Amino acid sequence: MAQSPETGGARRGSWQALPPEPWKNGGGVTRTLAADTAEGAAPRWRLSVADITRGGPYSRFAGDDRVSVVLSGAGVVLRDAGVPQREGNAQILLPPGQPVAFAGDAAWHGTLVDGPVQVLNLFVRRGAARAWVRGVGQGPQAGRAGVAAGALAACGAARHLTLCVAHVAGGWHTPEGVTELAAGEFLLRPAACTGHPANPGGPRSAEGRAEDTYTPIRGASPQPPGLAAVLLDIFY
Repeated sequence: MAQSPETGGARRGSWQALPPEPWKNGGGVTRTLAADTAEGAAPRWRLSVADITRGGPYSRFAGDDRVSVVLSGAGVVLRDAGVPQREGNAQILLPPGQPVAFAGDAAWHGTLVDGPVQVLNLFVRRGAARAWVRGVGQGPQAGRAGVAAGALAACGAARHLTLCVAHVAGGWHTPEGVTELAAGEFLLRPAACTGHPANPGGPRSAEGRAEDTYTPIRGASPQPPGLAAVLLDIFY
């Protein structure tokens, strides 16, 4: 079951143990880690992991921005079925272990690069939520580029959530301390919110705080695609 942050406090679990749910278009299954569950309104954000075993159309989410991170497998090529293939912006590659942002409004068709994949997906509603997503690698060059998605209304944000999805066992380092996570675990918890995260390249630095980090446990076996964890900040 999706974990709601609306009641406050931290939420923790193993995404692999969550029950599968059918895709919106019926073409696959997903597991929802957490979602905004404001009653009587569409979710302002949602985080899930999808199992993709074959190519096919992606569900359309009008008004949403998406961020995808391939957790296992060789990747996915997305093509906008509504744009001629000769146009360069009609195709997007989702490579292993790298966050990629794209609009949910388009008629995307996914082609698997080389077999099944599992993909972490964040959906944020433009005008209601903003997010910053980055991967942490396992090697010496652990830092990876992050991406921003979504946009806030002029009134800003009332809540700030931080999330860590561990691909290998390790420690999530935050200003509050270090939390040990097992491979496949995720942890969501509330953080201080300034209301207006102005810097899309690092919401924590915009608030005068250091960015979170993640350190794999010593001796952890390298896991493809060399990803240790995915760190997320969500403002809404």
